Amino acid sequence: MSPTSSTFHGKIYQIKLHLDGVSPMVWRRLLVRDDTSIASLHGIFQLVMGWENLHLHCFVIHGKDYGIAYDGGIGFPDDPKNVLLRDFQFRPGDKFRYDYDFNIDWKLRIRVEKILDPIAGKQYPSCPGGNNAGPPEETQGIGAFSEIRELFRVPSYDLLRIIAFQESLGYPWRPDVFKRAMINRWLKNGDGTERLYNTWFSHPDHPYFEDRYWFKKDWLQILKRMYRVLKNEGVKVKKDATGLDVYQKFLEEQIRYNENRSNRNSGSVGGSPQNS
Repeated sequence: MSPTSSTFHGKIYQIKLHLDGVSPMVWRRLLVRDDTSIASLHGIFQLVMGWENLHLHCFVIHGKDYGIAYDGGIGFPDDPKNVLLRDFQFRPGDKFRYDYDFNIDWKLRIRVEKILDPIAGKQYPSCPGGNNAGPPEETQGIGAFSEIRELFRVPSYDLLRIIAFQESLGYPWRPDVFKRAMINRWLKNGDGTERLYNTWFSHPDHPYFEDRYWFKKDWLQILKRMYRVLKNEGVKVKKDATGLDVYQKFLEEQIRYNENRSNRNSGSVGGSPQNS
């Protein structure tokens, strides 16, 4: 399936998906060709949500289940590579669902917003909008996701727990990051029907897990740097320190350092005995 519309004469579905039961909302807007298969759409959803395809999934469309069958999992009567979006004859306003990780039961609610003509040279699929990061893989449900997000509440930040959480994941996840331009670059390179782990799946080697995707030049980054400086200098910070605690401790140490330097400098002035 070509990523552009140069030789495509079908329709483009503009769909909006959001993670059910979560506030602030995690949502994405997508433009996908009507010849996109269910298998490909699964890969696209995994990528834009930041999931790793570690668990079972299921589409529920017009009351019927669709998806990729795996050994030991549920089966589906239709080959997902041969089931295309155009087969459902969607109209604006139609809705369907995508369930992921049946133990947790994440539900993406999808709505067909518009049916458009393709624009020559435009990339499909593409993601023209979205907000907030999806729950990291293995997050134990909406309650656990809410607790994780609470760590990042501005302005205090539960800083040491944030750092411990990010270290446990192996990448600096944060709830307020969704970088549309980078997502679109990854979508441009993928074809989710070809192989299980490709650029449409956020597997552990994917750029989604690199620091550059998650980096934001804001107070959280500054506070984490302050904490690292204090730690490297051997300054003890309490185990439940917030960002504000670290900031105050950093200022105290800076003041103490400047006072000591000032005292050393003043002690050296006129300190040498003069010859009589």
